[in-house]
Amino acid sequence: MMFEINDKLPLLTENEKRELMLSLEELAQIEGLRNFTLSDSETCFYNELKTLIDSKAEKNDVIKHDGSVTLTNDWDVGDGNKIITDQIRARDAEGLLITDNNDNGIFIKDGGNVVVGHTKSSGNKLEIHSSSGIGSFRYNSSNVNGGFVLLGRSRSGTVGTYEYCLANDEIGKFLAQASNGTTWTTCAGVYFYANQNHESGKLGSRVVIKVIADNSTTLDNALIIHNDKRLEIEGDLDHNGSKVGFFGVTPTTRQTSLTSQLTTLTCSSPITPDYNISDPINSNAYGFASSDEFKTVMSIIANLQARVAELESKLRNYGLLQ
Repeated sequence: MMFEINDKLPLLTENEKRELMLSLEELAQIEGLRNFTLSDSETCFYNELKTLIDSKAEKNDVIKHDGSVTLTNDWDVGDGNKIITDQIRARDAEGLLITDNNDNGIFIKDGGNVVVGHTKSSGNKLEIHSSSGIGSFRYNSSNVNGGFVLLGRSRSGTVGTYEYCLANDEIGKFLAQASNGTTWTTCAGVYFYANQNHESGKLGSRVVIKVIADNSTTLDNALIIHNDKRLEIEGDLDHNGSKVGFFGVTPTTRQTSLTSQLTTLTCSSPITPDYNISDPINSNAYGFASSDEFKTVMSIIANLQARVAELESKLRNYGLLQ
C-alpha cells in the first residue's frame, strides 16, 4: 500500500508539514526506514518529503538521528518534556557543560574532572566553587544514621579490587589549602593512617592533625591520636577551660591554695643524725633520749615544710592551684 501524500501536500500548512516531517523522522529512527526504499514496493517515501527531512527543511526543524545534520540554533524540547537516554557525551575535547537557565551547573572537563559552579579545574577529580559550603544531610528516625563523608583506600591499583593496607599507609585525609599567590597549597590537614598491617580482625589506625607554624612552609604534626587512644601533643598545652579532671575523675574547678605555711623552722643541725628515734621520755626538757634525736626530727619537719612549699609553688605555676 502506497502513502498517497503527493496530492495532499499542497493542502498542508507549514506547521503541519513540519509535524509530519518530525513524525516520519521519528518513525525512520525507530524502524530504521530512512534508507529503505524499493522502487516497486508498496512502501516508499515521497521523494520531496524525504529531501525536506534530509535538508531539515532549511529551518532546522528536524534533527537527524545519525548526527550528520548539525544544529545551528538551540534545541528546545519544550517545557515539561524529557530527554531520556543512556549516555550524554561531549562532542570534543572541550568538555561537557550542564547548567540551569542561569548558566550555573556542572562542567566535566576532558579527562573526567568534574567541576561544580565553574568551568576551571585545578586538577582534582571533583571541585566545588561556591560562596556556600558542602552539606550532607539525612532525614530519618534512627539515632545512628547521620550525614557522613567516606574516605577509602585499597592497596590494589584496580578499581573494585580490595587489598589490605600496610602499617603507616595513608588511608585518607582532609586538607585545608590556601592560595600561595600562584596556586593552592596545603596549610593544615587531618590525616588517617594504618597503624599496623591490616588483615581480618586487625585494623589498627591512628589520626594525625598537622599544621604549619608562623613564618614557615613545613607541615608538622600537632596532635596524634594513637591506636590505644593516647593523645600525643607535639607542642605546648594551654588549657583555657574552667575545669580539669584526670584518670576518669569528674572535671572540677581549680583548687584553692594549701593552708598557709607557718614561719620556717630553724634548728641547729644534729652532730650525728639519729633516725632511730627512741620513745619519748620525761626525764629531760626535750622528751627525747638525746638532743640529736630532737634536732633530727626538727630537720625532717623543716625539710617537709620546704618541700610542701615547693609543691604548692609548682602546682600554682601549672595553674592547678589558685
